[in-house]
Amino acid sequence: MKSKIAAACFVITAILWNGSQAMASFYGEVKTGLQFVQVTDKTSYFIYVPKTYKGDKVWPLIIGLDKFGSGTKKYAEAWIKEADKRGYVVLCPNWYKAREFPMAGDKWFFKTMRSVAEQYSIDPKRVLLTGFNDGGDYAYYLALREPKRFSGVAVIGGGLTPSYGAVAYLGRIKRHPIPVYVLVGENEKPLKSRDLSVEGIREGVKKLQSAGVPAELWQNQRANDIFDQSMISKILDWFEKTSGGGIQKERKEK
Repeated sequence: MKSKIAAACFVITAILWNGSQAMASFYGEVKTGLQFVQVTDKTSYFIYVPKTYKGDKVWPLIIGLDKFGSGTKKYAEAWIKEADKRGYVVLCPNWYKAREFPMAGDKWFFKTMRSVAEQYSIDPKRVLLTGFNDGGDYAYYLALREPKRFSGVAVIGGGLTPSYGAVAYLGRIKRHPIPVYVLVGENEKPLKSRDLSVEGIREGVKKLQSAGVPAELWQNQRANDIFDQSMISKILDWFEKTSGGGIQKERKEK
């Protein structure tokens, strides 16, 4: 009998200890700077947390999707200057490129979003989704599929490809419209390999606008070819205008 009681006490103590440790990981000192997190042999992400980060405020989040399904260090580093200046947490995950079933990678993507929201004080009303090249294609698709999860989407040199268009419709974003910003260049070559065209991207923006979605098109000669600081500034100016991003707000305890 005594051994059973002792065992029970041990289990309860272990639960309480693990719980306090889990809570301490959230409320304790948070590691800042650029970090690489390897989740499995195929999944990983970079996250940047400004040195000024404090958990008593809620922070806007940028989710950036690099081309080719990668979450590269160079792409993540490109966001640091503006993230520090304006006050953003930045998440750059790798992502699964679309094949016949683009939803296959969505589970990992949203799991990563949840994990970051549990570790950091993120404002769910100020989440910017953005992507470059085919990362922009995936961002476009995600915004149509799950618009309630984001505050805005900025697509650079991307659009709704046929594979994404087969499973993403205007219905959801029409019922829950979020701001959409599409940056498109003049070079057709990077688009053709993904069955896209400059004119097709323009028409896609017009369809969003006709559905009542606050969509804007910005034509920049280089947008299909490169991703640089001028585009980051342009995107964040737009996001802060439409969603109030970049301003830390006091955290409200439940």
